[in-house]
Amino acid sequence: MKTRTVVFLVLFVIFAMVVVFGGHWFFYFSVVNFFSVESILYQKIILWTAILLSGVFVFSSILPHWHEFFVIRILNFISVFWIGLLTNLLMASGLIWFFLWLNKFLNVIVNRMVLTLLFFGLALLFSFYGMWNAFNPRIKNISVDIPGLPEVWRGKKSCRSPMFISVL
Repeated sequence: MKTRTVVFLVLFVIFAMVVVFGGHWFFYFSVVNFFSVESILYQKIILWTAILLSGVFVFSSILPHWHEFFVIRILNFISVFWIGLLTNLLMASGLIWFFLWLNKFLNVIVNRMVLTLLFFGLALLFSFYGMWNAFNPRIKNISVDIPGLPEVWRGKKSCRSPMFISVL
């Protein structure tokens, strides 16, 4: 590999790890504040759980490139589900922080615990809905007449998903 490529790869990995660890830190900070966790022991448990989960994600993203067996697949599934859930929890945390900030100006009585449980519960439900959709794809066959289509393309089938469009 060229030195420039190696430097770029190392910088990319460092940036990705900073983003993953930063997201976990923001989640830790939000959970401790939203649930008013005052016990140092519980704060440390939450912190080390966040650090472990972020490390597991990085580790399980790299490991399948070298080995592929059942335990790695389960670890990868759990870490990918966790990152999906974390994404939704981070959005929920952002909304909660926004509502708490807005509450300072509107002087409305808002129960922080109820607001947190509501948004975190919705994030959890949304994550399970996303997982269900991932394992239960909907297949639709649609015929479309396209005028002026080149002869090479006639009779072909197109496969569309939210991720890619492919011609078969």
